[in-house]
Amino acid sequence: MWNIINRIQAAAKSASQHPTTIITTSVMIGLSTTSCLTWDQLKPTRLTTTKSYDHTTNHVTHVTHVTHVKLIDHNILSEAIDKGGALFTTMISQLETIAASPTAESTPFDEFDELITSLIITNTTNWQLSQLERALALYHFSAKSYPWVVFSHILKSPLPEAPALAWRSLLSVKVTAHHRTMADHVLSNALESGQLDKHLVTEMAELITKWQLVTVYDIAKLGLMSRGDGQYAQAMATLKPEQATLDFMNYLALVPNTDLRQLTLAAITDITANTILTHLQHFPPDLGHIHFDKLFVFAASRQLNLKNLATHIIDKMVPSNPAVMAYRLSKQPQWVQYSIIEEAHRAMTGNRQMLLSQLAKITADPNIVQEIAAVQAGDVATHISVEVLETNPSPAADNTSTSP
Repeated sequence: MWNIINRIQAAAKSASQHPTTIITTSVMIGLSTTSCLTWDQLKPTRLTTTKSYDHTTNHVTHVTHVTHVKLIDHNILSEAIDKGGALFTTMISQLETIAASPTAESTPFDEFDELITSLIITNTTNWQLSQLERALALYHFSAKSYPWVVFSHILKSPLPEAPALAWRSLLSVKVTAHHRTMADHVLSNALESGQLDKHLVTEMAELITKWQLVTVYDIAKLGLMSRGDGQYAQAMATLKPEQATLDFMNYLALVPNTDLRQLTLAAITDITANTILTHLQHFPPDLGHIHFDKLFVFAASRQLNLKNLATHIIDKMVPSNPAVMAYRLSKQPQWVQYSIIEEAHRAMTGNRQMLLSQLAKITADPNIVQEIAAVQAGDVATHISVEVLETNPSPAADNTSTSP
């Protein structure tokens, strides 16, 4: 930067020695790249080129002057939003620097807020996606005095991404009781008018989680059931953790057993399943839940992480009632039981020993009894691998999934 300025100054000194005829043009090249911590220093750099013609010597000299223009300017912001490029990226960088400064002033940001808000309100129906995204990136640093005005105008955009961007615009707003009430009002009205579907975006789920909107828990549940996104599961777990456990068990029941025997899942995403099973470790389901058995199937899954999470839940719950746990396990497909036994064989614990002992007493399957005896005796000669069972699966309830 200093080399450029030095060359400009040298050219200016040379030009000043001649009588001149001057023609001036200018171009905006971006913001100053020097680190700045105050608003007044945040000024886009404009290079002004002066062509000087000496009539005596017929000599032409081009001189470039560096000037600065304040950021709070309609034309500059419009150019950054419309064209992006170096002007936009450097403007964002400087805004980040100012916002992080302990000496950052609020008044200029209020002025900036009015300008960027006005641009968004005026142009949302005409902007392309890239323009709206850049405008919201700048809006992030404003005072956000009129968040719901901005939100409603973004929703008017014909872009399919508009609802997600509208909810995203609220994520950096400091939450208040008024904002919680407004968000509840928007979602309730959307539900009553049949317009909720467009609001079921992950940004909305992220917002209700961040703002602790307990009143819209059922909308998060609906989002999970219809979209299957892990962000809705996270919202449910945060807003009503105990109720979420009941609803999560009903949701897991929708996953077919055969899906969990595959290397890739189709009926549930890895992220959603991980979120749910992680929650269940801290808020385990009741043994009497109608779909409790599904945890055994997840513990037999080929997805290693899901298998480990489900196994950990089962291990923690065994001491509470090992006989009931064993009974429910005995009702599972044979491949599920063998998988549980095989896992115990790999890493035997007191709780797993307790479960296998009860299962051996309860089950009516002599092969299962023989398998448990072999594992407990440390004899693996008769150990039946899960792979063999998958080649010749038991007909018992292998392809079932239960609707809640």
